Amino acid sequence: MEPHFRHSPVLKSRVVIPPRLHDLKKLSDTVAKLAADSIELATAAGTEQYPEPINLTEQQWERVLVNNRALHGYYAAPGKGALRKARKKVFELVLLVANNVTNDGAADWPDPLPPAPPFYVHDDAKVVITETLDAFQSSMARQGFSSLAIEANVSASGFGVAGSASAAYEEENSYASKTVKEKLAQKLEIAYKFPRAVIELDDFCLRLTPQCIADAKATTNSKELDDFYRDYGNAFVAMFTVGGELYSSRTLTKEEQSSVTTIKEKMKAAAALSISSPWASGGASFAKSTSNEETASEQELHQSLQLAWEARGGNTLLRSNPPQWTSTVKDYRLWRLMDQQQVVTMHGLIKRINTGVADHLESPIPDDGSKDRVFNIVRVILETSPPTGTAIKLKPFYESSSFKLEEYNKLLDEDEDEDPMRAKKPWSSLAIEVKCNVGLLALRKKIITID
Repeated sequence: MEPHFRHSPVLKSRVVIPPRLHDLKKLSDTVAKLAADSIELATAAGTEQYPEPINLTEQQWERVLVNNRALHGYYAAPGKGALRKARKKVFELVLLVANNVTNDGAADWPDPLPPAPPFYVHDDAKVVITETLDAFQSSMARQGFSSLAIEANVSASGFGVAGSASAAYEEENSYASKTVKEKLAQKLEIAYKFPRAVIELDDFCLRLTPQCIADAKATTNSKELDDFYRDYGNAFVAMFTVGGELYSSRTLTKEEQSSVTTIKEKMKAAAALSISSPWASGGASFAKSTSNEETASEQELHQSLQLAWEARGGNTLLRSNPPQWTSTVKDYRLWRLMDQQQVVTMHGLIKRINTGVADHLESPIPDDGSKDRVFNIVRVILETSPPTGTAIKLKPFYESSSFKLEEYNKLLDEDEDEDPMRAKKPWSSLAIEVKCNVGLLALRKKIITID
């Protein structure tokens, strides 16, 4: 009889990794995961979903404006060729009033929710090359101004000469129609633009910030007035695009100044190549493969057209890889200002928005708040062309049931020289003095405001 052996249960062996080896294995796994993630990101650029401009909330639009200081002015130092964003915010968006006649439905200041700016979708990618004549125009190009605005502003002294957005539009376009140039182009500024939306601002959707009003009313002399404009800017951009762009520049030699058109076309070709091929980006030169018919100088020009891109907007870390950079412009958090135009004077725009503040800035002395001063301000409001948002409120107020003859005549009782109104007449037939008195009544009823 064979002996009976009792078999012990088979135990699975467990490999014990020494502490150091365990750390190495953990590190190896981590590195492998990071490598896999980087490969996935590189091959799936643009797969992350971001809201389209039409789907952005009020808070998201506010983030876009704050990121870019879009409601700040620009300060152009006269005679110095310097252009910079002003330090303090001058405007904020107005929440539309439910009833412009009675002011019912208006939100208390500050508004509980910042309104979205007036905008429209604009996403046509394009290459734009702008000729600049001096350092000031080059500074405008580097800060994202449109070629139209750059051509219309040859120096800092002429920056933002229009008093309203519509006037600025007409002036910039009229300058663009002039083909005669007194100076040769010094530089070519090229930009590959990827816009997302265009924002248009005017006196109907803007108001001064409380801090700006306080600082303006605190000015008492010319030095304080200069300091005010240094803080808030002496010009404002009423129309701009948000999105991203790649830009570069080329200083022209004397020989190249006579063949600007040829260089422009070759720069456009170089830009297109850099976007379509990652191997042609990051400062790679553009060379034409079939150049049998080109002269030696033309071939040399091809080789010298190097586009070392800089990025405005999008993930700027990817500027040397344009094919990957383009997809990052979808992120609204990375939108930046571009194609800025319709540059208006700060005083002209303030005058259309808040005539009382503009009146003080014209004569920076302490105000006595007299009726004559307010009457004159209302007269300026009514005579301003095109009509301001404040002026437009007066006619509907006069024609509504909110305007009462008893209240109007009681206001006139304070001045014995004024004749009472016996019955309502058509607004168009009223004398300017009567319209001013209607404005005073609207001011008392808080239909309009004058600071």
